[in-house]
Amino acid sequence: GEAEAVRRAHAEHFASLAAAAERELVGPGQGAGLRRLDEEHANLRAALAWTEERREAAPALDLAAGLWRYCLARGLIREGRARLDAVLAFTSTADPAARARVLNGAATLAHNEGDNRAAQRLLQEALAVHRALGDDRGVAEVLNNYSWVACELTSLEEAEALGREALERNRALGETRGVALSLNNLGWIAAYRGECAEAA
Repeated sequence: GEAEAVRRAHAEHFASLAAAAERELVGPGQGAGLRRLDEEHANLRAALAWTEERREAAPALDLAAGLWRYCLARGLIREGRARLDAVLAFTSTADPAARARVLNGAATLAHNEGDNRAAQRLLQEALAVHRALGDDRGVAEVLNNYSWVACELTSLEEAEALGREALERNRALGETRGVALSLNNLGWIAAYRGECAEAA
């Protein structure tokens, strides 16, 4: 008679693990973080499946937000996108900040499948949520992704405006990685325009 309580505890434990991995996977501890998630892959899948089955929004969002970078790094893009889309389908009224992080991840996976229109829609929603919450870090991160997707859609003016706002916000926040991504995006935009000296 304790199966449900055990499954809940299991899901909450692995949601915590995924949440901790969310920032680790973009820092110097990425290798160790990926190996830890490799070891727990079956548990993470089981936890996510349980949260989807029970419509448990909070642990589902933590799992999805923490795992999309893992899916990207390990080439599990199709599976990751399907899982994130499933979580987004039942969390429309859940914690908006957590949901916006999942929207950003789903957009990244969609972009990596070549579905830039879907990525654009997801990023627009994520950006609106982060702006409404006054979450400057979230806004800066989404702007970088949105700038690149706009560039891929050949909306170069929009891509540059998004990229310049991302650069300004990341500099203000002292986000070195974000600044590097912004500059990289702006370099590619200039290259696509044939402005090679500016790109360099």
